[in-house]
Amino acid sequence: MNATFAALMRREIQNFLGNKSFAGIIICGPVLLALLMTAILWHGVMHSIPVAVWDADSSAQSRELTSMVDASPYLSVAHIVTSRDEGMTLMNEGRVNALFIIPEKFSSDILAGRGATVAGRYNNQFMTQGGTLNKAFTEVVAVFAAKYDAVRYMSG
Repeated sequence: MNATFAALMRREIQNFLGNKSFAGIIICGPVLLALLMTAILWHGVMHSIPVAVWDADSSAQSRELTSMVDASPYLSVAHIVTSRDEGMTLMNEGRVNALFIIPEKFSSDILAGRGATVAGRYNNQFMTQGGTLNKAFTEVVAVFAAKYDAVRYMSG
């Protein structure tokens, strides 16, 4: 039995050393994967996740919110889209990981003191990324809302 095992091991080592692509995959594959993961998690958390923004309002306030999304260390506005369908297509193609939707009448609702609903669509299949996106969207919207609440409070 030991002779059979030794012969089997010799044969596998010869096959491994004789096939350069197999050796390359076995040796280089894990190294490349480690480098990719290091690049993604360089700061200890995911950062600069590409997102799309659909700004249906096109107001100064909606542009300010878009700038705040892009200023977040977790997010990077990769595309400004003209419809929800265009944003969802980019998500399905894997070109962005989320769609941030700013509705029509966003600025008029904000300035009138009515609440405005801002939506974020993302694929939560990748839980770490989904959690990071949820956290980043929530932080950006909370800071934006706090600014306009403070302005409203100070103005009377």
